[in-house]
Amino acid sequence: MPPAIIRLLDDLRTKFPDAHVRLETFDLGGTSVDISIGSREFELFCGPQSGNGVSEHHGDAMPFTQHDHYFPTPEEAAAHLLALVREAAEQITHAA
Repeated sequence: MPPAIIRLLDDLRTKFPDAHVRLETFDLGGTSVDISIGSREFELFCGPQSGNGVSEHHGDAMPFTQHDHYFPTPEEAAAHLLALVREAAEQITHAA
């Protein structure tokens, strides 16, 4: 698992304890992190064959059939995902 994913999981646990996080690893070296926070759902997938992608699932489309954004490194993908989760958490705070 890329070190960026480990740091991402630590950041999610400490900064966004209300987020539901699911981690899955695959035999060929891929790592998937699925996150739901409030009404929003995100996925990060990093793998040697598929690249480093981040998606947000919107209810009107099949979930995670193609990533919204691809990044050259797991670090950049993790940073983008963390920014999306931060935005979702702020929306929850402002709605309350």
